[in-house]
Amino acid sequence: MKIKTKESEPYGQKILSSKHSQITTSDIIKLCEDFHKVFELSSNEITIRQDFEDEVYIEFENINIEDTGDEEFYSTNLIKILDTKMKTIYKIYEENDINFFLSPELIRLYKRNGGKPISLSLFDDSSILFYAEVKNSELSKPLDDIEKLLNKNDHLGCKTISEICQKFLELKIDAGINYNAVHDEIIIRQLLRKKSNKYEEPDFSPLGNPKDYTILRLNDALFKNPSPVISLISSYLKKSLTSPELYKKTKKSPMDPMLLESIYGIRDNNE
Repeated sequence: MKIKTKESEPYGQKILSSKHSQITTSDIIKLCEDFHKVFELSSNEITIRQDFEDEVYIEFENINIEDTGDEEFYSTNLIKILDTKMKTIYKIYEENDINFFLSPELIRLYKRNGGKPISLSLFDDSSILFYAEVKNSELSKPLDDIEKLLNKNDHLGCKTISEICQKFLELKIDAGINYNAVHDEIIIRQLLRKKSNKYEEPDFSPLGNPKDYTILRLNDALFKNPSPVISLISSYLKKSLTSPELYKKTKKSPMDPMLLESIYGIRDNNE
């Protein structure tokens, strides 16, 4: 708790002081020319043009899926519009490479079709198909980037432990957080697991294999924690309790006695 307070308090004060500022700095959304032939943008909501009547299909170049434990978010940065012969007639994207988040209805159809093209005739001009990502330079951006560094699969492009540690330090400086970087390295250390078994910590000893490691997302590291007690405090509580993977978690954590007693009211008499 002390570490968390030391890390977050300086930045929290900056965010509180921003209430006196009347300025926001959102990036301008620059949509390609093809976008306006099919869709309309209002705020960040994307709908079909009222005068668009062609029989076409939507297809996605790639879909990124973010699972928060309670909800899934589907996004893409390229939308293809196909004619009835499944030939691409429009490619829709944003020039600053923002993401388009699929609406719940579009996600449902995407899953039902198994990723195959979806007919645009299933929607009317009042249906929201996508939500455009809004990028900004608000005070909270460094903290958002820290969350992405720790909890996104690409870790902001970092591939090694050293790169993540360096990036974490740079983001802390941007956020105005002045606290011992060793504590952040302790956090990052918990994201490391063996490639060969994500329920085991890597062995960096002289007899171990220093290349047998991977870097997990923060949520995944909690879910796949070797201690079943630690995994139950993740956002994947239901998944943790019902998944067969629960039986692969057979290790103890130094935090187990404290968590069992303080959160679950269970005292470990063996400790």
